[in-house]
Amino acid sequence: MGKNKELELIDKAGNEMLSQFEIYSLKQDLAIELKKECLSLMKKVILQKKADIFLYYYTKPVMDEINNLISPLVSDNELR
Repeated sequence: MGKNKELELIDKAGNEMLSQFEIYSLKQDLAIELKKECLSLMKKVILQKKADIFLYYYTKPVMDEINNLISPLVSDNELR
């Protein structure tokens, strides 16, 4: 095998390795972005759940009181 052919093969292998590294690097960047997005969505879900729980406990006594006021006036069948 000639010296030029050897250098050509080494160069080709080097370019392939560089290409694979660039792909790996892009995958890592994508994985990091995906992880950040997932964490952001999880925070939003947790905040929404906290808001739902707060709203439920804040409005439940009011709804119970309204129910207590309405119940004697209307039968259960009419409410359904």
